[in-house]
Amino acid sequence: TITPIPPTATATAVPSSGCRYIHIVQAGENLFRIGLRYGVSYSEIARVNQISDPTLIYVGQQLCIP
Repeated sequence: TITPIPPTATATAVPSSGCRYIHIVQAGENLFRIGLRYGVSYSEIARVNQISDPTLIYVGQQLCIP
């Protein structure tokens, strides 16, 4: 079992939106590492956020974390 690291200032809990958190991408992050942080696969984050190329995310981008 993977225990997610508690969210920091870059994540906000979002009640009743289908997202557990909204994560704001910071410099140096990628979907794989963001997924590890929350215990969610990078492919699931990409699917939920309709990201066709999971290697392309941008600083400041808001991601729904299911």
